[in-house]
Amino acid sequence: MSKKTFDVTHEDILKFFADKDPALCPIPKEFWQKRLGYIPTKRVFCELNGIDRDELDHTLFKPELVELYKWICRNFHDNKNNRSGFLTLKYLPEDFDSILLYGEKNFTQKWHFFIAYYARREFYSTEECTLDKKQFMFTPLKADADPRIDLRKLKNIELVMWLCAAAGVNSPTMAKYTANPAANPEFVDREDMKILAEEIAQKVRETL
Repeated sequence: MSKKTFDVTHEDILKFFADKDPALCPIPKEFWQKRLGYIPTKRVFCELNGIDRDELDHTLFKPELVELYKWICRNFHDNKNNRSGFLTLKYLPEDFDSILLYGEKNFTQKWHFFIAYYARREFYSTEECTLDKKQFMFTPLKADADPRIDLRKLKNIELVMWLCAAAGVNSPTMAKYTANPAANPEFVDREDMKILAEEIAQKVRETL
């Protein structure tokens, strides 16, 4: 499909959030993720870098996450830190290089969005990924698909709140969650996420 069909593409979404400060929108502790989501990816990346080795849960050490890490390392370093070969990472600023693989001491929601969600799915869509995709948590990325469909699949409240805040989304749907963070569930309601995905896409569209 063409950009004209959807008005906004995956590349537009990624380019828009690439320069957003991960600390720009502090997330209240009530929104902090407790399980699932990007946590297994973070743990595997930590393990492969020798970080917090004794604290890792090896039951979450999935082969596809190990292969994801190797794929990023291989392509990132083979291209001398040139990210142009990636759809998902090519617009990230140079100061993100230091946390691209290592996360420094803080795996932010920006890392969650670009690495654990988007880069992970980009890897699944490559010929280099020969693992059984039927077992994967996420589907392979289709670069020419409508990105709003992919945004609707997000549900982790911490990530969604960062995306909305970074995009400047300020709507009644957003207010349902920000008005009383302590009362929120861990995941955003599916119907609310459909609305928020449209609102995020609209903020991106306004910059094109």
